[in-house]
Amino acid sequence: MDYENINEDEPSVVHNEYDYSNVVPTIESITYLAQYLSSVYKQFISLVEEDQKKNEQFKEEYRHYSFKRMFSERFTITIMQKSFSTITCKDFTSFQSAISDGNVNNVRSLDIVMQLDYRRGVGNNLVDHENLFHIIFKPYEITFTRKSSHNEFQMNQIEKDVKDIFSQIPALNTIFCTK
Repeated sequence: MDYENINEDEPSVVHNEYDYSNVVPTIESITYLAQYLSSVYKQFISLVEEDQKKNEQFKEEYRHYSFKRMFSERFTITIMQKSFSTITCKDFTSFQSAISDGNVNNVRSLDIVMQLDYRRGVGNNLVDHENLFHIIFKPYEITFTRKSSHNEFQMNQIEKDVKDIFSQIPALNTIFCTK
């Protein structure tokens, strides 16, 4: 993909899915991944808040938004226990607490969802930019999916960083998954 010559304002369908079913997900590697995504989410929320403050002084028709809040942004880590009970962590601190309490041992699945949706434009001429990063950990089924409505450098970089983190996780070929 040519990251140098992209028009971030032109709508584009980005739907990339990666299969990491042969990696060995340890608490340490998932913690590192969750910490990275949590920091990205915090930076995104900070950008949205700065953009809002910057535009407060102007009338609506003169406001120029780079990152206007859409209220669909989120960061969650959902742990499905063997008993089918669910624990949802809405930040990295609560995930660390779940680890400390032993809730990330012998799980059925673990989902990490980061949605970085915002609007960009001038006045009431705003364009929705939707970005979803979804990582699913199930036994022998580990996937990372990115869906975006625009091809944007920052979102491409997040995708690349997540792929780099996955490349650091040890992988094994088994009778269930060989790569």
